Amino acid sequence: MSYNIQRIKVAEIVRCISDLMPHDPGEASCELILTLDAKMESLLCELPDFFKAELAESEETKQIDQSYPHIPVQRLLINLLINIFRCGLHFPYLPGRVNKTLHAFSRQASLKAARVVLSSQRDMSMTDMSHSADFMKIQGTIFHMFIGALVLTTDICCNQDGQMQLSELMDVLKKLDDVKDHSKMAAKLLDILMQLLVSYGVWPPSTTISTYTEDATPLESVLSGYEGSRLDSLDMPFPFDELWETYIGQPYGLDMLDVLEV
Repeated sequence: MSYNIQRIKVAEIVRCISDLMPHDPGEASCELILTLDAKMESLLCELPDFFKAELAESEETKQIDQSYPHIPVQRLLINLLINIFRCGLHFPYLPGRVNKTLHAFSRQASLKAARVVLSSQRDMSMTDMSHSADFMKIQGTIFHMFIGALVLTTDICCNQDGQMQLSELMDVLKKLDDVKDHSKMAAKLLDILMQLLVSYGVWPPSTTISTYTEDATPLESVLSGYEGSRLDSLDMPFPFDELWETYIGQPYGLDMLDVLEV
């Protein structure tokens, strides 16, 4: 029951975002974005202690987990859900083009949320979800890896000072590369991310996951010979808002979350 209540609260905030956000994110005021983000932060703070990710290792939470084996999965999913929507709220402002005033705040908020999404994916063990079909679990985790990776990739491409983000991204890309022969979704999403890195000059066109891993070059060195003026052009190689809307913003996107609790 607690989990369902939290899902309802998330749905109420998402409906509020849908009602208040203009069709063009550039028309949203800073006050509106800060207010909507504060609602999500409040929701995280008001979660029952046994649903708070930062308290997952406390003795009290561990005892609850032992008594109620479904709680760890529900904790993971509710935190995943909130942070996916938080990524979506701030994603239009991450490249720094739509609203430069919001850029710094939204960048930090979206990176923080993306890291939680990726951390949740890492915590998604098969034993915790033995009641779900393996294929659907794999597809669901791949989808959530892509959400976090898209935020990291966008930040690297547009802000070009993310050596730590590049290291984090490589961990995700290697995981997608490992399963691409077994999942068309993984292969497709990996290709999108690599195209972004190549298009923005972060990687040379011939780079593969294996060659980059074997001969990694610091991001600063890669970008030193790259013409940053392309990023100031009105014609970006990839429209980031369209990427999000196409692969994440559609209704079937969040269905990938639900298959993990079937």
